[in-house]
Amino acid sequence: MENAKILFTTWHNNSKLKEYMVQAQTVLNGLMTESQDIQSYSFSSPPYVQCPRKTHVSFLDITAGSAPDLSQANLKRLDKFIIQDQQKGKTNSKVAALLDDVSKNFEGGFESRYTYDLRQSFRAAHGDQSFKLIQSLKTLQALLEVHRQEASDQVEGIYQKLCRYLRSASKAFEVSRSVDMWPRLSPTTLLHHLASCKTSNLSSEWKRALVSYGIAITILQKAERLLRCIGDESEVLSELMNSGHQGWDPMQHPDWLLLEIENGILIRPVQARIASEMICPSSGENSIVQLNMGEGKSSVIVPMIAATLANGRTLVRVVVLKPLTSQMYRLLATRLGGMLGRRIFYMPFSRDLQLSASQVRKVQEMYEECMRTQGVLLVQPEHILSFELMGPERLLSKGKEIGNKLIAIQHWLNKNSRDILDESDEILSVRFELVYTMEAQCAIDFSPDRWLIIQYVLEIVAKSAQSVKASFPSGLEIYRTCSGCFPRIRILQTAAGKQLLGLVARKICDAGLPGVPLQYLPETVRSSLFRFLTTNEADATVLQGHSSIVPSMKSGLLLLHGLFARGILQFALQNKRWRVNYGLDLSRSMLAVPYRAKDSPATRSEFSHPDVAIVLTCLSYYYGGLSDDQLVLSFETLLQTDNAEEEYAVWTRDAPMLSVEFRQLTGINLSDLKRCVREIFPLLRFAKGAIDFYMSQAVFPKEMREFPKKISSSGWNIAKHKEQHTTGFSGTNDSRYMLPLSISQCDLEDQLHTNATQLDCLLRPENSFHSLLDHKSETLNAQLLLEIVVHSRPAIHVILDVGAQVLELQNKELAVAWLAKVPESEAQAAVYFDDENELSVVGRDGVTEPLAFSPFAKQMDQCLVYLDEAHTRGTDLKLPTSYRAAVTLGPGITKDRLVQACMRMRKLGRGQSIMILAPKDIERKVLECSSTSLCNTIDVSDVIKWALLETFSHTRKSIPLWATQGLRYQRHHTVWSDISADTDSETLVALAKTLLEPEAQTLEHRYSGEIVHTEDQVLLHGVQEMALTDRQHIVDDIAARCNEFTVQSFNMASLHEEQERELSPENEQEVQREKPPAQEPHSHKVHPDVSSFIIGGHLKKSSPAFQPAFASLENTSLDQHFDPAAWPATLLVTKDFAQTVKVPLGQRLDLYVRPVHWIVSRTKNGRDDYVILSPFEANKLLPSIRKYRQVRLHVYAPRTSQLMSTMEDLTAYAIPSAPRKWAMSPISKHLNIFAGQVYLRNYEEYISLCCFLGLASQPVGDQVNVGGDGFVEPASRPIYEPKMGVECAFENSPVPYLELLMKMRRKGQSFARSHLGRMLRGELLKEEDFVDGLSG
Repeated sequence: MENAKILFTTWHNNSKLKEYMVQAQTVLNGLMTESQDIQSYSFSSPPYVQCPRKTHVSFLDITAGSAPDLSQANLKRLDKFIIQDQQKGKTNSKVAALLDDVSKNFEGGFESRYTYDLRQSFRAAHGDQSFKLIQSLKTLQALLEVHRQEASDQVEGIYQKLCRYLRSASKAFEVSRSVDMWPRLSPTTLLHHLASCKTSNLSSEWKRALVSYGIAITILQKAERLLRCIGDESEVLSELMNSGHQGWDPMQHPDWLLLEIENGILIRPVQARIASEMICPSSGENSIVQLNMGEGKSSVIVPMIAATLANGRTLVRVVVLKPLTSQMYRLLATRLGGMLGRRIFYMPFSRDLQLSASQVRKVQEMYEECMRTQGVLLVQPEHILSFELMGPERLLSKGKEIGNKLIAIQHWLNKNSRDILDESDEILSVRFELVYTMEAQCAIDFSPDRWLIIQYVLEIVAKSAQSVKASFPSGLEIYRTCSGCFPRIRILQTAAGKQLLGLVARKICDAGLPGVPLQYLPETVRSSLFRFLTTNEADATVLQGHSSIVPSMKSGLLLLHGLFARGILQFALQNKRWRVNYGLDLSRSMLAVPYRAKDSPATRSEFSHPDVAIVLTCLSYYYGGLSDDQLVLSFETLLQTDNAEEEYAVWTRDAPMLSVEFRQLTGINLSDLKRCVREIFPLLRFAKGAIDFYMSQAVFPKEMREFPKKISSSGWNIAKHKEQHTTGFSGTNDSRYMLPLSISQCDLEDQLHTNATQLDCLLRPENSFHSLLDHKSETLNAQLLLEIVVHSRPAIHVILDVGAQVLELQNKELAVAWLAKVPESEAQAAVYFDDENELSVVGRDGVTEPLAFSPFAKQMDQCLVYLDEAHTRGTDLKLPTSYRAAVTLGPGITKDRLVQACMRMRKLGRGQSIMILAPKDIERKVLECSSTSLCNTIDVSDVIKWALLETFSHTRKSIPLWATQGLRYQRHHTVWSDISADTDSETLVALAKTLLEPEAQTLEHRYSGEIVHTEDQVLLHGVQEMALTDRQHIVDDIAARCNEFTVQSFNMASLHEEQERELSPENEQEVQREKPPAQEPHSHKVHPDVSSFIIGGHLKKSSPAFQPAFASLENTSLDQHFDPAAWPATLLVTKDFAQTVKVPLGQRLDLYVRPVHWIVSRTKNGRDDYVILSPFEANKLLPSIRKYRQVRLHVYAPRTSQLMSTMEDLTAYAIPSAPRKWAMSPISKHLNIFAGQVYLRNYEEYISLCCFLGLASQPVGDQVNVGGDGFVEPASRPIYEPKMGVECAFENSPVPYLELLMKMRRKGQSFARSHLGRMLRGELLKEEDFVDGLSG
């Protein structure tokens, strides 16, 4: 209680004090005071003088003192165990003979320069030294055991000495050591301080001591490696020849020393020289160097270069191909991520990334972090190009802020990035171009006829191929997967291809195509058109030289000119192989896409030429067939069309094995999907009709689109001049003739022998060629390949499928099948690359695992190895010395690809060997190159000669594309050179617009030859482009290269061009449309004159109640094409039939034309009268018709379906019934046309209809003038068909009128496959087109 009293007293006093202060403040506020400046009082913190206590002892603390003297022990020199081998020091004489054989066929030009370079390499190879052991392996093993022990003792002694020095460094730290606060000492922690990021804080004495310790460890590791490979003489020689640390100083490159120690390797002198050259090119420019395969380019040299260049002031980018990305990532992480402490960054980039401003800043920060922390950025070439294009693209798409930031980052990259290209020849390949499409997409020119004509042409190719094969048994490869399917066709000989395509072109000129009715043209004009279609020399003026060639026909002829004369069909059927060079990748496109190798679609590439894309897409679906889902979609789409039965009849025509019950569309029940999948789909999967329908409905309308503009980049952008050099290397240098001019091939003097050394390895006597000419199979498939491999002696353990001959099996399937055929004593597992480009191994138990984590990684002598085409480059496996490989050949294998594949056998020529085999068509081509072709024997030199010729051909084809990309890059570079950090946004946008190039092209622009391409003008005709004035010297160099390769035109360049197209993202918009209001109908009534006709049989034709049927359509779109004098007036309609709705003046009645169903007829005095009634009139007048029987009422419907019965004889349900002798009236012809009938009863009716319309029904001669639509000119009718001259009253072609009439009657639904549809498209029908009146 007392405590509470005290508290309450205090609170009361405080309350009184507050009241007093308030009163005082009130008084003060009332006083008048002058304003004064009162300075605030500031406090300053007292100085902190206490030093922080040391919390731990660092490694730098204990190395502050002097370092021990670590003089190396005098170990025995291992190079005394080898001497030079005089007998093996010379290059195989077969190389010289091969070069003589190749060079004698060429005088001057690129080929002579190529063979001259090979001779220089051959001369350089003569100076190579070879070594041999001076003692037996058994004796050497004992010496090496002693050496290893001495090296081990030396390492242990140095380590103990270092530890003693460190522990006695300072008495002040003894207490710290006693309480376990001393730095942990181990070999790893000691060596860790040699990393470049830490050596700067280390004294030179201690750095030297640690380097000495590291060198001692490398000596011990070498001794251990020698003992491990003591049974392999070539491995022992390789180790003994490398004494270590030659050509470089570990004190200058401690990172390289750590790289050796951590990975158990010893850098060879050649690796050090190559790395030094790439770090600081002797040329002072961007450069490419060559180093033989198996010399450690990716596994050793790339980490060496990256560790040196990533110094905190440079962003190092290692550029690799996509198939090698995961392999390179693991390798860099392993090599650089341990004691070197380097981080590996991987930042994929594409147009799909919709970056915000904050994300762009994050990208910049990651780049800066990578550079600051001395990390390494792993990128693919498409990532670099995509980032470069993203800035201009955003500027042009109203993203100025982000575009400005991206361009600023690109400037930063140009200043700070240092690029290392692994497999530079592929990275800088002319085949690769990245494109950003711009603006809204649109349908391609001349669609849908563009793909329909190509489908018709391919059908003629398939029908003509067998007859050509009879003349050229080895010239074509034709393979049918099932009855009725489109055959797989491949041109093997140019002469056979020329004959095939010439035959197809001749058939087209003789019989025409739907939409291109050439059959009506005079023979002289068709002959001129044949030359236009098949030769580039023919002038397109022939298309303007004849009045019958209408605009739509001209487009079709230009397309055919592209297919034949411009080589598109030959390119697709001869140069491209399905599933090897092209195929489907439905995960991103329904069109055919380029393949990088067998079953390996390029990630984002597309064929830049639209007609190449269409042809290859058709072939892809013909060869691969439709899936179940695609067939379901096809049926669902088919059932929504009105001509479904006719279309389905085309499907079944190509499926002869289909059961009768399923040959009618009514027999298909999609609800019973299991039965469809089991009994129907397998037989329709390869039906060309079904495939064409699917492509025309679901593929091409959606996918075959063009964009008006594009911006592009290529290998020239990767190799551009920057503040930091770009360097790269590859195992072969055949691409040196096609490198961008900003980078050059700068091979080291001691590496000039590489090409000759590679050929020498291939030409060793243990390598052979296995002939298949005597084998019954024409192709080399997986089954035959495995049969040969399994029975070969010496045994084969490796298949290098560079020729992509294994198409029917996936990689794992082949590995399992091969393993099953081999005895367990020979192999326990098979190695292959899976679908994710991961090196995997499958055992006999079927278990699959990554090779890197498998016990088989160290038991490769128990493994079979299969490398598909995509991985016969860049893959590095350590295989036993005794292994032999089977190497397949395929079309277009260049020397570069052949050598790259064969050199996967790293010890080729030193124990390992190869056996080459090829399909018969390739073997015949090799025989043609062989000097011993008369005896049908082939050796490896013949294969190399053939590969060299393929190299020459490939290079010549690539130069136009190389030049085109070079000229584009010069234009872009001119624009970018005007941009600086101070350039304002408006200027940036204006400059970005100059980067836009036209993407969409009309057929006339692409094929007419009348439009000269810019590349032709600038590079071939010397026309100067104003924008390139400052870079004219480079343009002149490009033109000179074109002149060297005798480039005559750039028209064909786009055929070989593949583009990495990153499409503009489309925003989905929901649009609400207001439908027009309903029209007011006319009121129905029966005119008295109509009643009079029904009751009394008196037809008053002059009455307003009647009018000619065709004249009743005057208020429709047909009015402009209507010729009243030509169309007969005998068929009448009533006024009530003609009038449907009330429309404003000038509005057309196309949508409101009444269908024909009710007709009354009267026969009087041998004359027939026919009147068409409205349904209202028929219903009202039916009692009168029955009562008075003056007229006959007929039910009628036009035949719009193939299976529909004809009603044109007007006998069906007639009231009164038609007599037995009822004859079909001639007026039925007019009735059918007016009503919209599209199917004819028979061939005779077809002839009669052609006579009436003035259309040709048979091929015409030169003396007859026929229009492009088949309309025979009036003056020529007596010559062509006298009957036509009497019956036809048309002065002008009725085809436009009929096309509009049928479209109006069909309400926009297709009738192209019907008889009338084919007639209006200019086709000549044959008797076989009319079977029982039901066939279409």
